Amino acid sequence: MKAHNTSKRILLGIIIVLFLIPTNVFAKTSAEIAQDIINQKNALTQSENQLATSKANLDKYNNDLSGAQGGIPRIEAEINQLNAELEYNTIQLNLYSQNKKLKELEKLQREITRTNSVRSNYMEWRTKNNDVARIIKEDYDFKKNEKYTELVADKQTDDIGIVNAEVNKLISEISNFETKKATLEQKQIDLENKKKELEAQIAYLASLISYNSSQINGLEVSVKSIQTSLLSLSEKQRQAILREEEILKQNQGTLGNTDCLRDPSAAAGSLYLCGNGRDLATGHGVGMSQYGAKGAAEAGLNAVQILEFYYKGARVTSGSVTSQISVKYCENNPALDAYQDGCGDGRAPVTESVSFDTYLAGLGEMPDSWPVEARKAQIIAARTYAANYTNNGQNPICLTTYCQVSYFKNGDNSELALAQSTNGQVITYNGQFIQALYSADNNQGYGTADYGTRFQNSDGSVSVNLPYLTSVNDNIYAQNSRSYWKAYCGSSPCGLWKWKTFSYSMADIEDMFYHNAYGQWIIDIGGLASISFERDASLRVKRVYLNGKNGQNRIIGGWWFKYYWNIWVDAKGSYDYIYSQTYYLNAN
Repeated sequence: MKAHNTSKRILLGIIIVLFLIPTNVFAKTSAEIAQDIINQKNALTQSENQLATSKANLDKYNNDLSGAQGGIPRIEAEINQLNAELEYNTIQLNLYSQNKKLKELEKLQREITRTNSVRSNYMEWRTKNNDVARIIKEDYDFKKNEKYTELVADKQTDDIGIVNAEVNKLISEISNFETKKATLEQKQIDLENKKKELEAQIAYLASLISYNSSQINGLEVSVKSIQTSLLSLSEKQRQAILREEEILKQNQGTLGNTDCLRDPSAAAGSLYLCGNGRDLATGHGVGMSQYGAKGAAEAGLNAVQILEFYYKGARVTSGSVTSQISVKYCENNPALDAYQDGCGDGRAPVTESVSFDTYLAGLGEMPDSWPVEARKAQIIAARTYAANYTNNGQNPICLTTYCQVSYFKNGDNSELALAQSTNGQVITYNGQFIQALYSADNNQGYGTADYGTRFQNSDGSVSVNLPYLTSVNDNIYAQNSRSYWKAYCGSSPCGLWKWKTFSYSMADIEDMFYHNAYGQWIIDIGGLASISFERDASLRVKRVYLNGKNGQNRIIGGWWFKYYWNIWVDAKGSYDYIYSQTYYLNAN
């Protein structure tokens, strides 16, 4: 009991000393803080009402999105939903900040209460006892006033304990609000990035993927293969494709035609890359091959058979497509002046409704001298592409490489008869228009590429599954139909054009990854021990596995490995490119 009483007397002494020592001066009085709390609660109520209104708006756009059709309307509905969610999150962030401010005011109020509690308990005891001076002088008989001491100490302990608990609770709540705010801010960043990607998809949906070809072995026509930027083609890869084009165009000579053989003069164990094909000249390699269609028609296949051969599981159907299509163009130069970049003469673009057949008549994708069934297949593929792009006529399509080139406004109607003879025919998969990709020459030895091999995220994954765009071995048709483009590829077809790099070490390849900001991968795997490839049925590289010295690995898409290599060698001032996705890594 003596020890217990002694501790209480000590506590009381501390209280007295605390009272006598100067304490913190609060910037506002308790009454002012109480008024601030009322004001903050009113602001919170207003924000909560705004949040409820924003939530109703978000629910509306969620419903709109669930009912939206495919193509551009679907993307626009998704952007509207994202805008509503961003607005909702912004209000919620404001609400978190206001809640935090309120809790900080309440915490300050509790701290003032705690300070005042010490003073008031002391003053209450002081007015009833005249022994303070004697306590300080150490000649006071504690036993004479022991009961007073115990009462004051007990009351003070209870009061301060309650206020301390309230303060600690408020500190915890403030910390929780900070955590929620940080999480929501990151979500806002993610939503903004997603919105940018969707906006980019609208801007570049169906822009050109393959390249305008050169003269075809003296036939005096060129194959103008489309270069379609799909919904699943990210803005990052679209920009990368354009950049790589500019790099590869620097070398228009006849490098290549080199067998994939070891260099006897190279250091033992050094590495080199080699392969077949020249993508800059032949196109992306996915879907229908125009030269393959020519060979198939020469072998006796009709248009429907050609299309159903190249688009696995898809069917050519009739009657589900609009007869009219809306086109949008720059009047001064319809097929070349992209209105998305601003008409060259400064005038606003023109929108016009025309028959689907009139639009298709001006495509001119294949020479008039090619077999009729191959050209019919081309018309049906182009009709399907345009129907998909416009959501079956609900939206306009441009006449330039942003969409699909048509020269009908320039007076070209050379394919009108074929367009009319295939009127209404489209390619569908599970009742939906397909992404009817095609390019000039898709065969680099073993057929066309998988969609996910060519259009992929940086890790080799894909954002959408298109089962009708998987590899098809068209050797029986393509190999016999393409003696062309000697200006590009010498004596061999560009799809079989051979190329080989100089010799490199594993350290050089590590340097390539460091140059392209992937150095952390090399660090994480303890250095590069080996490289292995995953291929699709056409033998194009789908994924590259970077195998580390510590047993870990990293994966990069096959197209991205080619891209980053070409960026690296270009920075070194070299033309030692990877020219196609059919590539191999060998040791000398």
